[in-house]
Amino acid sequence: MKKRVFILLVAMALLIFTGCSTSSNTPRSSTTTAEPDSVISVGDRVYSTSEYKAYLYNSAAMIYAYYAYYADPSTMWEQVLPYSNPYARETSGDDEGEQVNTAEYIRRTTKDTILYLAAIEALMTEYGIELDDTDKAEAEANGYVDDLMNVVGFDATESTARSLGFSLADFQKMYLATHYSEKALLHGLYGKGGKQEVPEKELRAYFDENYLVYEIIQIALVDSEGNPLSSDDAAQVKARINQYLAVYEQTGDFDKAIEAYDNYGTEDPLSDAETYEDGSANNVTNNKSVNVIEIDAKAYSDQHLVAAIRSVKEGEVKIVEYKQGGNDDMIALIYRIDADGTGRETYYDDSRDELLQKVCEDDFKNLIFDKMDEQVSSLQINQSAIDTCKPEDFFK
Repeated sequence: MKKRVFILLVAMALLIFTGCSTSSNTPRSSTTTAEPDSVISVGDRVYSTSEYKAYLYNSAAMIYAYYAYYADPSTMWEQVLPYSNPYARETSGDDEGEQVNTAEYIRRTTKDTILYLAAIEALMTEYGIELDDTDKAEAEANGYVDDLMNVVGFDATESTARSLGFSLADFQKMYLATHYSEKALLHGLYGKGGKQEVPEKELRAYFDENYLVYEIIQIALVDSEGNPLSSDDAAQVKARINQYLAVYEQTGDFDKAIEAYDNYGTEDPLSDAETYEDGSANNVTNNKSVNVIEIDAKAYSDQHLVAAIRSVKEGEVKIVEYKQGGNDDMIALIYRIDADGTGRETYYDDSRDELLQKVCEDDFKNLIFDKMDEQVSSLQINQSAIDTCKPEDFFK
């Protein structure tokens, strides 16, 4: 999946940085050149120049935000990025994609996004599914126009949008499609009352089997080069782990054990443990600790750690040895927490959207890919119009 991972991370994770803006940029001057009515059409869906540019700006602004956060955005157009279609049904996973310049990367990912969402919209029409009013209200409450328009210091006004080549209405339409359409289709098909509603017992079964919650202290039993520690050094590490277990046993608070680990070498880990009696300091099961980790065991990359966690009964603490990633010897003190036990009663309900997506993932993606394949014959792209839409012009 390497080919897909980079683009998905850029296309999704960059939204985190939309608040990292610069106010030194001004919109490009508006043009009087006549623009085509259609840039892309697929099936019955026609994307005007205005709407296409809203999508193009969205892609460009996210890349800009990334560079503004990590580097100098003025250098972004000089970069070469690995491109591969994140919405392709099949990927080899062996290469990192074709190398293209930033502007071409933005154009291609914009087209990919439009074709993917066009398939989703066609399916929504086919199944009679519409965006929920609560989603629309949430988008408006989140200031979706302000968020993306302000990436480069633009005011979210109609005149500013027009100077960039699109209307605010088309920008809003784009935002709702990119952020809410896929979710609406998923719920409309598989959610409660959906066309193909997933039984509650399937969601619950996935949760019970795969959602693991724990706290952990882990120490390597190998050196920096991956070589096993000497018997004396390994014995010292195991003695440390047992000290942290003693802290937990005397305080009833795994966070105190983690605190002792964090302060290793600076104080006696048991120095203040005696101030707690009978686990009265235990504050972990209320799920307010920053040290609590929640994972989906089925999707987690290190299945050796998953097996180590599963070896600990819920509500118990245990020292476990395992091979990290199947390679390096590790020793860990693991506190296994009941996923929806005391203090965590809402975790299952809060995870319902995520569970639905995981349980239905294969069927849902194949449904969309099938629709994309079906729509290929009707696809029309005005390449000359795309070539004239230069993403770098947004930032002049």
